[in-house]
Amino acid sequence: MSSDESALEAVAALRALADIGDGVQAAEAAPQAEVEGEADAGAERDRLAYLLDRLPAVTFSAEIRGGLREVFISRYLEKLLGYTPSEWLSSPILWYQRLHPEERERWNVEFARVLALGETVEATYRFMARDDSVRWIRGSVSIQRDSSGAPRYVQGVAVDVTEQMLAQQEVERTNALLEEQMEQTSQANEELTRANDELRNLAYVTAHDLKAPARGIAHHLEWVEEELLEEVGELSPAVREHLGKMRVRTQRMQDMIQGLLAYSRIGLTAPQLEHIDLRQFLEQIFEDLSDETPMRMRCECRVSSLNADPAELRMVLSNLISNAKDHHPAPDRGLVEVLVEPDESPVGRRASADRRRARFVVTDNGAGIDPQHHVRVFEMYRSLTGGTGIGLSMVKKAVELKGGKVELTSEPGAGATFVFTWPLGPELEADEHADG
Repeated sequence: MSSDESALEAVAALRALADIGDGVQAAEAAPQAEVEGEADAGAERDRLAYLLDRLPAVTFSAEIRGGLREVFISRYLEKLLGYTPSEWLSSPILWYQRLHPEERERWNVEFARVLALGETVEATYRFMARDDSVRWIRGSVSIQRDSSGAPRYVQGVAVDVTEQMLAQQEVERTNALLEEQMEQTSQANEELTRANDELRNLAYVTAHDLKAPARGIAHHLEWVEEELLEEVGELSPAVREHLGKMRVRTQRMQDMIQGLLAYSRIGLTAPQLEHIDLRQFLEQIFEDLSDETPMRMRCECRVSSLNADPAELRMVLSNLISNAKDHHPAPDRGLVEVLVEPDESPVGRRASADRRRARFVVTDNGAGIDPQHHVRVFEMYRSLTGGTGIGLSMVKKAVELKGGKVELTSEPGAGATFVFTWPLGPELEADEHADG
């Protein structure tokens, strides 16, 4: 039985008990012929009192005449507060003494409203048990009036809601803690965003400002070489070797500066969406890179088209293909294959039509990458073979800004496979088996 059901039964029983009490008092003033009716009323009162004693709630009745004096309280009181009914009834003010001091003013106001307006009050108060522990008690109190309309009895029922109140307080504390943590997280995210913006701006400004000095060094190196040739006619092998190293390192520095500029620009501007025919798009990339490598390149498109910024997608694919080209031990026997298919991962299948993605798989037959380096290859300036180490970090950043991630599968001697997803774009869905 719930606490609310117990309360309803207890209130009904109390009203019946009060009615019986009034009947008994009326019987006391009646002739001797009505003594039998008094006995029946007494038996009914005993039956209801027996019922009230077994309810999981405290039921009580107090007479208002001559001050508030409790005339009945059920035995559940002892389980709730540790006092027997006889102890409670023998001290007219014990109930007020055990009412928590912080609750007394509120109780006075609410009980005055009960007397003045005859309203039923339902409220939760704290009481001090015999052992001074605090119990939260939810009470429902109402007034029973006599035939003249004057208040006669205060009747009520009280149930123990300590566990519920403690649980509620714990929930409130947890919510307050979560709100505080969310606020701290929000502030941390704002600070991180601001720091990232500052760092990106710093990288852009630094790289931009370094371009001119780097070009100046390259030009001065050419001038030094020309002057030496005019003066001595022919350069010694050692001088040629040193000048060659300087040219290589100067070019590497310029490449790194250019890469840093490109990396810092990713995500700075709004994408310029265009309808892209993927087969034509990939074949154009292959053609542009064909002058740089004898590697064979081919594609299979199970997604015919998407709506994207061609410059962004070209940068990702070009870097992945160039990475295969640059690290292949025998480029003339090299092969790069690009597969484009619908994203059928669990997340991809659950996505709404306007959030569907294409899955790009770029595979080469090169030397492969040891699994211990799979994380390192995506870090800036962490090339395994002496390159700038920026290309794959640019790929990772661009893909993640589109809500995807890059996965690498590779073993030494078994080539490498890079997989990433890219949004199909608004109002476009994957066209499966586009190559027929």
